[in-house]
Amino acid sequence: HKPTRASRNKKKTAMAKKRAAGDGHDSTKKRKKAKKDSPFRDVAVRGTFALLPHCLDDVKGHILRRLHALLMRHSSALSGVPLAVRDVKLAPGQTLGRVQGTDPRIRVSVRLRCTVFAPQTDCVLPGRVNAIAPNYVGLLVHGYFNASIAASDLRPLNFDSGGACWRNGDQKVEVGTLIR
Repeated sequence: HKPTRASRNKKKTAMAKKRAAGDGHDSTKKRKKAKKDSPFRDVAVRGTFALLPHCLDDVKGHILRRLHALLMRHSSALSGVPLAVRDVKLAPGQTLGRVQGTDPRIRVSVRLRCTVFAPQTDCVLPGRVNAIAPNYVGLLVHGYFNASIAASDLRPLNFDSGGACWRNGDQKVEVGTLIR
């Protein structure tokens, strides 16, 4: 037998109550909790692209090319650096593009998921030292982002020009050292 609308709504209400009480499975809540201190965020994004008529033969391909051109560059709208996009789809209720006035571009609304690098102020970022100098230490954070630590922030370490490293007793920072 086919469930009625009333019975489906009743099940949804029961599941919502379980989730509110903490008894139901809610993967988004667990995912957010597990990544609380992570500098990476998974973001749902809605956007509109203005495409010229020659782009209509491959709308998704042209949108993906535009999105890929935005990767690895800071976005103030996302408050971070987009690293990857996925699940690019037309926005709900959107089946066609829109033309406005005499503008030849066709506006297409989409939704997508985006991984964004957006560390908080007190977030600990691991970095591998890739440069040593008397006034800074250069790092590669998460294998993607260049960072530097000024000499004034390296105290009580002292620069050792003979060994091309920063040291303080047994503690030594040289090219290849992992710093957190």
